Amino acid sequence: EVASTLERIRQRLAETDGIESTSYAFPSVYDLGGTSMGIAPVGYSPGPGEDIGAGTIVVGPGFFATLGIALREGRDFEQPDMRDGESVVVVNETFARRYFKSRSALGESVRLPAMPAPKVSRIVGVVADVRHYGVRSQPWPMVYQPGGSSGAHLLVRGRDHAATRAAIRASVESVGAPAQIELI
Repeated sequence: EVASTLERIRQRLAETDGIESTSYAFPSVYDLGGTSMGIAPVGYSPGPGEDIGAGTIVVGPGFFATLGIALREGRDFEQPDMRDGESVVVVNETFARRYFKSRSALGESVRLPAMPAPKVSRIVGVVADVRHYGVRSQPWPMVYQPGGSSGAHLLVRGRDHAATRAAIRASVESVGAPAQIELI
């Protein structure tokens, strides 16, 4: 399975000298910036013509630390979040302000489009805004989901790029998986 392969690579890299943090994401965090879909809190009724589009990126543990995205409230994803069980998400400040105004978004639920039926997920964290859709754009409401999928990019923050590249190559080859890699 793709998710378990990505996680094995991430864990091996996390144990390697010179690597500060590592994670993975789909799609790439700055190329496409995520996908967009209608996501709103459970029970929210949009007004006529209201756009409830939010960007979404599927990410692994350590994603926010690897990219230097500040956690404002709650928690980051943990290893159990990567497995089937309660569905959880992390949202950005723009999403939290839009739907929850001055109250906390933690513990609230959002409805995610999914097949064959929508999925309800509980908010466990709020992170700082990031301009995934370009430095000149305003921050979009974002919803981060835990997981790994085919086509995911491996994200690595390391001190020595040559040693980091060698460690990545060795870790990826040890599990026999192709990977798209972004050094942060």
